[in-house]
Amino acid sequence: MDKSWGCGLAAIVAVGVAAVSLLLDPDTSIRRWLGGSASAGQTELSEILLREQERGRHFASLLILQIGNSTFAWERKTEDYPIPAFAGCLSLLGGNPEGSETPEEALSRELREELPSQFAARCDASAKKFGEFEVETGPPVYPTKIYFTARVWHAVVDSALPEEEQI
Repeated sequence: MDKSWGCGLAAIVAVGVAAVSLLLDPDTSIRRWLGGSASAGQTELSEILLREQERGRHFASLLILQIGNSTFAWERKTEDYPIPAFAGCLSLLGGNPEGSETPEEALSRELREELPSQFAARCDASAKKFGEFEVETGPPVYPTKIYFTARVWHAVVDSALPEEEQI
């Protein structure tokens, strides 16, 4: 994973929580994800232009994993995670692309890295595109503002890991 863009994943928990809230309550309206000017909810033109310039150039592929009707699974970053702001935090499954991977390829690889193989295959097979969210993050997580596209999928599996795949 490119560590400079890995820092942008600070926003992923916020994206995940908002995306799960949209699944649970489709009438929910999310007007602003992160950042922007705090004054009267206005975003300066220079910030809008920078976002547009960066849009789609950098992305993270993420999965909202629903088990059954009402349980959602998250991953917890380890205490020695290379980005101190995320150590011990909850995150959606997934991550950044490697090389020239497409968003779909990046998601499949990340699931294989993070989950037992048969369960990863089940999740990957049931994943449906949920949406794309433009995310920005900056200090204190990253020294400057960065922008990326969170490409989010939603998978529903009927049960958690079979006994032979328990972690």
